[in-house]
Parts: sequence; structure tokens; C-alpha cells
Amino acid sequence: MLNTSAAGHLATMIFVLMAVGLQLSARLNFATIRLLDYGMNPLYYAIFPWFALLTMLALKVVLHVAAGVNTKSDEFLVLWKHGTAQRYGKKNNYILRILKAMPAIRIYAGLHDTHCFKLDKTVIRTFVSSIIDWTITLLMTFHVDEFYTA
Repeated sequence: MLNTSAAGHLATMIFVLMAVGLQLSARLNFATIRLLDYGMNPLYYAIFPWFALLTMLALKVVLHVAAGVNTKSDEFLVLWKHGTAQRYGKKNNYILRILKAMPAIRIYAGLHDTHCFKLDKTVIRTFVSSIIDWTITLLMTFHVDEFYTA
């Protein structure tokens, strides 16, 4: 009951985090690459790579935790069912029936109770490759001459 009541809100927060993180990371990577020889003060320039690094680190940590919850909840539930069956045997059938009917915790990303995808390790790899793809697209879109004319 508690898992399903907060699942929609959590899925929306994760989806927004991933969307904003994708855009922010791609733009910071773009600024880091394009403004390298722009004649900017090195302390001001250092903001872009550091924020890009911190953004990627925060996103990877959050996504790894979410993917870990998805994988560890299955393992935990199997161990819990097995330990309860060994401890109580057939004496307490009620607990065993509850545990067998209990679903594993799943963390999804989506909007307003619409689950787009389950967070697992493949989503993390796809997310990082999307950041790289968006950065390359931004780099190919704007010519170098547009930044040096003023």
C-alpha cells in the first residue's frame, strides 16, 4: 500500500530529474568544449566542467540507487520467503501466503502515474549515451565562427 501510494510521485520526480539532468549535462558539456579557447577568465571557465562533473555524478548516484532497489528487492523478497518457510514450516500459513503474494518494489520513471520505463542498469547506459549524443548534436549545430564574432 505504501509503495503504490508514493510510486506516481516518485516516478514523476525521477522523470523530471532525468529530463533536466540530460539537458543540463549536455549544455554544460557543450559550454566546456566550445568556450575552451574563448579568452575567458580561467576561474569563470572552471564553472562549466565542475558543474558538468557534479551533475553527472549526482545523476549517476541517484540512478544507481534506483536500479539497485529494483534488483535487491527481488533478492530480499526471495530470501525473506525462504527464511520464513524454513522457520515456521507449515505452522503459520498466513504469513507464507502474504509473503508469496507480495510484489517486489519497483521504481519507474514517468509522468502522473504513467510509468514509461523501469529503472535498471540498461537505462543508466542509455541515459549516459543520450547525454553524449545531445552534446555532439549541439556541437555540430553551432559553428565555431558564431562564437568569435562580436
